Amino acid sequence: MNYTIFYPTPLSEIHDITNDNIDVCVQADNGKRHTFVVTTPKNLDFLMKKDNLSCILPDFRFLTVTALTESAIRAVIDAVMKEPALAEWYGKD
Repeated sequence: MNYTIFYPTPLSEIHDITNDNIDVCVQADNGKRHTFVVTTPKNLDFLMKKDNLSCILPDFRFLTVTALTESAIRAVIDAVMKEPALAEWYGKD
């Protein structure tokens, strides 16, 4: 499936690419649109500590990469978009 990735917030505005998250919008050639949230392990740790959480629930819809780089984000989006059910689950608006 062919698609285009858009970033509502430019990657260049991320101050710490290993501890943040970003919205990623995908427009597929078939007309479907998905919005994904991509995060890093450090950001998950930060959010859990901030909210005093001991676990992340199964319905947590963030995709996780080691760093918020174009190549890492593209790799996780490529993997998800190959599986329509995953694209629907993670990219649910």
